[in-house]
Amino acid sequence: MKSFLILATLLTLTACCNCMDKPKTAMNDSAMAKQSKMACSTAKVSGMTCEACAMTVSENLKKLPGVKQVEVDVAAGTVKISSAQKTDLKSDVVKTVVEKSGYTFNSLQPHCN
Repeated sequence: MKSFLILATLLTLTACCNCMDKPKTAMNDSAMAKQSKMACSTAKVSGMTCEACAMTVSENLKKLPGVKQVEVDVAAGTVKISSAQKTDLKSDVVKTVVEKSGYTFNSLQPHCN
């Protein structure tokens, strides 16, 4: 039985490692194509302490026109917002949404990685 568990663990690890060995260029090219059509901003937000806070902020920001993706890092106090290139995401609009969600908006900086 012990040998079976060891073998099953090794097979699981091998399968995981195999997926990491696959070429990543196609995925990266696709991601870059999507990235080029997106505008990105990072908001500094304080007062978030848990995943429920992150979900609240994320769901409310996703309601803004043109917002495609929101990534919240509670520990860092940052919210990365990806929006359609033509969307003019204004700091005061993001501030209003964040503050109505119950948190403190500190700043909004454009970025793209």
